[in-house]
Amino acid sequence: MYRSLFFESKNDYILLGRRFLKKYVVVYHRDKIILQDNHPEEFDVLVPIDEREGSYYVRLSINGRENDYYLDTGHPEAISLPLEDKQFAISPLKEEKANLSFSNGDKKPYKGIIEDRGLLEIGGISKHGLIDYTNYFYRPYWFNPVIAFADFFLDMKNNGIGLKNNN
Repeated sequence: MYRSLFFESKNDYILLGRRFLKKYVVVYHRDKIILQDNHPEEFDVLVPIDEREGSYYVRLSINGRENDYYLDTGHPEAISLPLEDKQFAISPLKEEKANLSFSNGDKKPYKGIIEDRGLLEIGGISKHGLIDYTNYFYRPYWFNPVIAFADFFLDMKNNGIGLKNNN
């Protein structure tokens, strides 16, 4: 069984709280969110989410280096690593200056280093994508699956993230 919900917001951001997320399996399909009671069958991989002191972490590898990444679906980048990790980049780097938009609607100036074709590996799935190196954020390792993957699900009741091989 699934429920479709449509949310409207004046600043194009929707915040779904932890208590809400623990009630449903939240399926992200490109431009829509579907709430279900169970895991969808079309997903190939279930990656564990580790809950520590009220925060959620996912184990993944960037450019062959494994770490626990803070899971944040409101983070402005798909993957953020500390600036000193740029030494492990596998593709050319470039400096980036921008105004970041945050989930609360704030915009702040930002400076970092971007790798266009970094290698993300999670749960046996590999894909190339943009990696952000910065010391701007208060945690060293961040992961936002909403930006990193077109289709996935979060199961906060059972602490897992579901992925497709063709993402």
